[in-house]
Amino acid sequence: MAQIEIDLTAMPLWEAGAVVISHVAFPLPARAAQRDRYFDGLCGKHIRTHADGDGGWARAPQWIKPAHALLTPQQLKSATKTGDARMSERLLAGAMALPLMCEEIFGEPAELRAGVKRLSVASIAEHFKPVSAESDAENLLKRTWRPTLPVLHIASAAVVYERWAEAELGRIGRATDIMNDTRALLFVLEKAEEHEAFTIARFGGKRDNLVRFRLAKQGQKSPQILTLDGLTQP
Repeated sequence: MAQIEIDLTAMPLWEAGAVVISHVAFPLPARAAQRDRYFDGLCGKHIRTHADGDGGWARAPQWIKPAHALLTPQQLKSATKTGDARMSERLLAGAMALPLMCEEIFGEPAELRAGVKRLSVASIAEHFKPVSAESDAENLLKRTWRPTLPVLHIASAAVVYERWAEAELGRIGRATDIMNDTRALLFVLEKAEEHEAFTIARFGGKRDNLVRFRLAKQGQKSPQILTLDGLTQP
């Protein structure tokens, strides 16, 4: 099981959020190069967007990586295109998981659509097939659901956040809010922790493959802190 601790005192909020998003998009170790490239693109896009919208921020000293700030619009587009597509798939899988989590985690009965007698992963795949890029439910399970299992608890937590933001804050919530809003990041990480055990027990995710995030407690150094430069001893 990979546990990644994030120290918000050691990196800007947008980098902390980008660490989470890039790992959700590319959870497997074999995709580390793609994950790193996506991380760079997310940070670069955030810096450029923030600077364009806030002239005062753009002219004030900021804690940024020059490599991120110097990425051109074309480079940003190239660095984030595949990662954004993977994130859409992860969020779709997260939405698929929520009906199956209703009773166990939320204490509420799930609403069954017409013709569905019981909830199962297969029936949920059939239900979500029309809003996916797949014409076959089995392909949806193969290409979207199963690759998401190592981070399904985080993806489902992000979907819960998006729905909560719309209901409670009266605005559209997006998973990328965790790069701009500390409350959003804490919300997602807390809900993800709540979803972990159920994800393994109900969906057959392998514990060794699960990606977990924890915030480093202030005043208490963790064994390893994830920074942009990788896992380093404090």
